[in-house]
Amino acid sequence: MDGVWRALSGARRRLRWFAARAAVLCAITAIQGCDSQRAQGWVISTTTWSDSGIPGHDVTSTTRGELLGAKLRVTSSGVGAAFGNYIILDSAASTITTVYPKGKLVLTSSWSKPARGASPLITMEAHMDSGYTVEDLGRGEPILGHTTHRYSETLGYELRVAAGSDTCRRHRRIVTELWVTPDTRVPDIEAATKRLSSLPTPMLGSDVTRILAEKRGEKIQGVLLKRTSTIHDSAGHGDPVVTHARWEVTEVKHALIDPADFRVPAGYKSEDIRKLAPRVDSSMRSAAALEAAKQVFRRMCGQGSA
Repeated sequence: MDGVWRALSGARRRLRWFAARAAVLCAITAIQGCDSQRAQGWVISTTTWSDSGIPGHDVTSTTRGELLGAKLRVTSSGVGAAFGNYIILDSAASTITTVYPKGKLVLTSSWSKPARGASPLITMEAHMDSGYTVEDLGRGEPILGHTTHRYSETLGYELRVAAGSDTCRRHRRIVTELWVTPDTRVPDIEAATKRLSSLPTPMLGSDVTRILAEKRGEKIQGVLLKRTSTIHDSAGHGDPVVTHARWEVTEVKHALIDPADFRVPAGYKSEDIRKLAPRVDSSMRSAAALEAAKQVFRRMCGQGSA
């Protein structure tokens, strides 16, 4: 009887072992089946920090990008990020899609040109000083496994801000150290986000990002992985505000990306800003919008308005 019991017990143990192994194999198969729907892409994360020494102006934010073919999905956290919103840039279709999960809303605009309509309520123009300099600092330390070259950049420009008939001028002098990799296989996340930030909106239009990028591109080639800056910003005759800033890539790697991450979620309302431009432009010129623009202008110019 004991022998029969031991045989039955051994059979049960073997059945449990085979069942467990089958479960593991099924799980692996399921994962592989899921991964087979994915495609090879890139994941890039960045961190931005700035501090002007003014209480409340010590700011940190992070950005995570998923790049698959011609599409880049950008999600931010920290200052300026809200409710899990994210942006999809499609360079092939020249579109920018902004997804608002909280409101179940999707807005599509143009990557290559602004929507039709009147000029923005506030405009900013950069007028470069003549003393732009770049110093080659030689080889930099590797960043995330990529070789780098270091540069020091010094530039100054006058920023001219206008809101209707109100104008002001402020001067900025920026000293920057840059770590650039010659490995052009690395996605240039900074170039993509700068392109996005340079597109005008009904509230604000600025050529500052484009002017500075063009000036730097004349002497510095490669993909930027890290930047530290000291910015002297003066308006009128007051003492300049000194801001220290740092931007750096904290993650860059090949990864399997799910194409579904770039699709418009089901059940969301979709609006094309390119078609709504006249209506949006009209609403932006309401009394409330004009007053908001004046408040933004006063914050930007302080006592330097003229």
